Amino acid sequence: QAIEKNRGCDHMMCTSCNYRFNWSDAEAVVPCSSLHFDKFWGNVCRGCSWCAMAKLIFDRVFLAIIGVPALLALAFVVVVGLLASAIVVLIVPTVVFVLLALGYEPVRRLRRRRNPFVEKIEIGPVLAHGCLYLITQLFKNLVEMICDL
Repeated sequence: QAIEKNRGCDHMMCTSCNYRFNWSDAEAVVPCSSLHFDKFWGNVCRGCSWCAMAKLIFDRVFLAIIGVPALLALAFVVVVGLLASAIVVLIVPTVVFVLLALGYEPVRRLRRRRNPFVEKIEIGPVLAHGCLYLITQLFKNLVEMICDL
């Protein structure tokens, strides 16, 4: 009589003869043709069919040739994009507000008030610091993800 396991623990008992066994040690009546994913690489059952082994080999080759390089390329593009945005965020407000501060300086001297554009020059470094923080968090998460493989 065939037994099908669809959930629960690995310990089984035959209802006919009360024989106890572990599901993972039992021999398959019909070889499994599925590819199972418990982590990144996938695996096959004990006593699996040739079809499942072929799927596993194809999947791992595909991941190694296309998946991992694509993931690294995506991480590179994101990091370069964040670095470029950090540089732009640092430079643009500084240049714009320095020019405005210099242009407003004669008016400030006539009115004897403070120059409001001088305070805005500090926005660039604060935003750039935020972008650099995001980059470090991205690297941290990427390293953790690779270590979990």
